[in-house]
Amino acid sequence: MAGCRAALNAPDPNLDEKSYLNHYMIHMNHERFNITIHGIEAGLYRRLEERARHRGTSLNRALKAILEETLGAGARENKNPFADLCGTLSGEAVAELLEREKEFEHIDPEAWS
Repeated sequence: MAGCRAALNAPDPNLDEKSYLNHYMIHMNHERFNITIHGIEAGLYRRLEERARHRGTSLNRALKAILEETLGAGARENKNPFADLCGTLSGEAVAELLEREKEFEHIDPEAWS
């Protein structure tokens, strides 16, 4: 393996095999990482299987989709979680809305007496 390590630019030629393979996997996957989840309850696992089956995908892709939907990924991290429910406004529409809301900033003391 020493020749392969030099060719792949491993950070340390003295790495044990597992560490070397982990480095190689990360290097080849362009900073993508692998995780293992232990102790998933049967009911949760069945729901994950059902979701994957319903979407016609693998368990791995279904779980990655759940993580992306829940935690966000890349540009999605700043996504408004309510955008699907409320929609979004253009800059012009926001300016108009703020202008119209100004009348609500005034409190009429007579209305509260």
